[in-house]
Amino acid sequence: MQDARASLAPRLAMEMRSWKSIEMHVSEDRVFNAAFLSDNVIPCEILEETYIEDSQGNRFYDSFSSTRSRPDLKMRETFFCDGRQSVRLVFDIMNYKIDKPIEVVIERNFGREGSSCGTSRPMPYQIFFLNKIPLDEALSKATHLRGDRALGRPCEVFLFSNVPCHNSTREQVYYLDNETGIPLVHLEYNSRSDYLAGREAMRWEARSLDTIQGHHFPLKSHDVVYQVDPHTGRLALWLTADITVKSLSYNNRYNRERFWPGPEQGLVGDEMIPHQDLHPGEARVIHPGQPTVAISADPPTDWTPTLSGFGMGVGLLMLAAALIARWWRR
Repeated sequence: MQDARASLAPRLAMEMRSWKSIEMHVSEDRVFNAAFLSDNVIPCEILEETYIEDSQGNRFYDSFSSTRSRPDLKMRETFFCDGRQSVRLVFDIMNYKIDKPIEVVIERNFGREGSSCGTSRPMPYQIFFLNKIPLDEALSKATHLRGDRALGRPCEVFLFSNVPCHNSTREQVYYLDNETGIPLVHLEYNSRSDYLAGREAMRWEARSLDTIQGHHFPLKSHDVVYQVDPHTGRLALWLTADITVKSLSYNNRYNRERFWPGPEQGLVGDEMIPHQDLHPGEARVIHPGQPTVAISADPPTDWTPTLSGFGMGVGLLMLAAALIARWWRR
């Protein structure tokens, strides 16, 4: 039904493109299925994220992961982008030293976007993109299924079929609010057969639809993620998460330095990070106080085994959970 797509796309575009900048501070409270955790693993139960983006392509993402039983054990991920190149700060997570980076990596892609299907944005803002395509742009390729309700509001339900992700394709379903175009429910299926059988790999639902500075956004939402149980080979509950956008603001002004690391990240003046001419798949690594080194940055086809193995190796699931729960499936 072309009319539903044509009417909702401009409303959603207004929510995503009419501002000069957006800044959000997001908290996730997670509960993991103990069946997926081994005795030496400490799950990432609390995730605190700060994200800034402007209309010029500048971006900033900073996240802290911790656990309820050991709040002193924290992991950190920090990314910058000035619209041209990106920087990733690497911290000494083996010793939980997260104040100053031990490496600075200059690369083309922001966050994990060079190796993941989706975008490195916090939930629920990540839901506003189909892989890396803004949802209002992608809507023209969706199949309109029906009208329905979510959060007590009239919605239109759309199916995106054969969405590529790594070496497979997935089915994704969106419930878009009739009035604003904002997604209120998002379902993801690992295959067409799973979709037809109703076997969800992920379900996200808005628990509120709020108005901030004239824009609409779900400040509270709930996420459920399923993984394949290695013992049964079937999808089983992996984690649930309550997501709260603690603050959200639009059209703030930022200095250019906000989107490129400097002294406030523990780097002294003569270690200001220069731009580098990079070839595809290449990155530059700076160890503070040492020369820049070129490395190959070809990513693995799927981060799941890489991050899971890393998390186990250091006795933590914190980084794996923080990244996989958001980027493995997108």
